[in-house]
Amino acid sequence: MSAKVAILMAIDGVEATLEKLNLVGKNFDLLEKANKDASGALGVFGIDLNALNNPLTMVANIAKDSIDIFQNYAAQVRDFSRATGASSEEASKMIQIADDLKISTDTLQRGFKELIKDGTQPSISSLKALATEYQAMTDPVQRSQFAIEKFGKSGLEMAKILETPIDQIDAMAQSAVDAGLVLSDDMVKS
Repeated sequence: MSAKVAILMAIDGVEATLEKLNLVGKNFDLLEKANKDASGALGVFGIDLNALNNPLTMVANIAKDSIDIFQNYAAQVRDFSRATGASSEEASKMIQIADDLKISTDTLQRGFKELIKDGTQPSISSLKALATEYQAMTDPVQRSQFAIEKFGKSGLEMAKILETPIDQIDAMAQSAVDAGLVLSDDMVKS
């Protein structure tokens, strides 16, 4: 999560839609092209901008990479939200909790599809309720059966969430908010 935090902090204040971010990315592509053209023109005079580690190119590349990472994360949140019926904010928090516990988004999504089949809406609240029930069990086989019953083939991996103390689940969700990793519905529109 720390890499995502650093990148998102670099683009702090981005409240524009993905369409505007695409325009910014295109402008950086044009800037990079112009920089290459300038480099070629200066090459006639024996000046090699690439040898100087051109700061303009480095800044443009860092900004473009940050935008690309944000767009990919926004698409991941949007897709997860659609698949589970959760809001973008709730989806962001659940993705970050899973990430903290080293559970892939694919595993989380597959597990939540099983919850939906069972009539349970995936949410932080439902995860905490299931975790409370799971943690009350003392028999390890019963715990495994419960995880598989609730999350299907993803159950044993999803048990990492069920084993997590409730206050820690809340703290991880708050940490995602504090780090700026919780995206609104407007931020994830395509």
